[in-house]
Amino acid sequence: MSIYLSTCYSFAQQNTLSDSLTSYDLAFNRLKKLYLKQLDSNIYCKKKAAYRKFYKKMNFEGDVSEIAPDPIPWIKDNLEKTDFFSVTEAELEWAQYMVLDEEDQKQNSDYYNFLFESIPKFGAKIVTELMDDIVTNHLDKFLCKDSPRELYKD
Repeated sequence: MSIYLSTCYSFAQQNTLSDSLTSYDLAFNRLKKLYLKQLDSNIYCKKKAAYRKFYKKMNFEGDVSEIAPDPIPWIKDNLEKTDFFSVTEAELEWAQYMVLDEEDQKQNSDYYNFLFESIPKFGAKIVTELMDDIVTNHLDKFLCKDSPRELYKD
């Protein structure tokens, strides 16, 4: 009888532990799968290319808080430091980026929706661990290295 109770107790402990880990692990694995799908999407790589091109032309070397979420005011004050010919050019390129960002969010809504569901449940830890995993194991996808070179032409 005591062996049976001991086995049941041990099984219950393992199940309790694995249940709490399982919900996180299941969420992490689902989030990772959805994020990798986003990284494989053409719209994501187009958005990433537009982002890189825009920020390269900004020649910005300060604290990101100075330009987030809208870099246009900084460009207006520092046009001579940038490679933009005019503020209008910068505004047009930023608008193009924002359109791509919106389209990325539509096409990858499963990822974004699940991300915003996961953060309140598991905290920033799930995002930090996801990014660590992606950068460590899928850096080429993260950087869109397999994307056609024409996406990155200046």
